[in-house]
Amino acid sequence: MACARCSDCGISFPSGTQKCLGCGGKLDRIDNASPQADFRRVAEQVREGREEAERVAELIPSFKAKVIHRNGQYFTSSWDINQNGYHSQLLPDTIIRIGYQFFEVGGYSANRREYWLLLVGEEIEEDSAAPAVN
Repeated sequence: MACARCSDCGISFPSGTQKCLGCGGKLDRIDNASPQADFRRVAEQVREGREEAERVAELIPSFKAKVIHRNGQYFTSSWDINQNGYHSQLLPDTIIRIGYQFFEVGGYSANRREYWLLLVGEEIEEDSAAPAVN
């Protein structure tokens, strides 16, 4: 028996399935394998998880800004943040997204008018854009 397996989710579907019911991704034909008995339930869980991740991502402010790496630390100009329409000062411990990278605001230097950032994580994309850090 053959099945169709999503290379992203790992869910095995009946061989006639055209795309992943969980993520919408491409399916690969696998010979001598059976579809998962609970593929509909697992696909629904994947869909719900992806929707929840998208809702959480909307809560994180996203900016187009230049990140400077200086003396082992990351910084971004308050001017760049203001140019994105964010006119309040970012508070310490706030998580922000610049490009495909996530940072925690460590503090603000009024003298330099820049935020000190801690790199928290990076979103992985198939068509990864250039990193935000220069």
